[in-house]
Amino acid sequence: MAESWQLGHRQRAPMDAGEPRVVQLQVARSLGVTQRTLHRHLTEEGQSFSAIVNATRGALAERCLANDRYSLTDVSQLLGFAAPSTFSRWFRGRFGVTPSQWRDSAAHRVPDREEDGLAPRQSDPSEQAQLLGG
Repeated sequence: MAESWQLGHRQRAPMDAGEPRVVQLQVARSLGVTQRTLHRHLTEEGQSFSAIVNATRGALAERCLANDRYSLTDVSQLLGFAAPSTFSRWFRGRFGVTPSQWRDSAAHRVPDREEDGLAPRQSDPSEQAQLLGG
């Protein structure tokens, strides 16, 4: 149950930088388990709730920053940061460069998501947040 449980439920975690216990409780409820059961499953897999949230945020940050239609403010709000400066500090700590530097780097350019079929049907960043359960 361990690995498949985590992989099957990872993307349902909301990207909310609010009180961690409240967010964990919301996720546990949305999965139909108690907060303790959620914690136990993650511990059995050697994971933590915050590690999963950070990994998901990192993947979404890269995807959104690769597309110029999202402003840095849009991306920071989508990922649940209280302010763009908080997002920038988190991003620099995780990736070693600022979001602007990452975006400007040609090494991170990817095809337009609409062309490769990976874009949501709407260009609104809140659509992606809804996909994650936020």
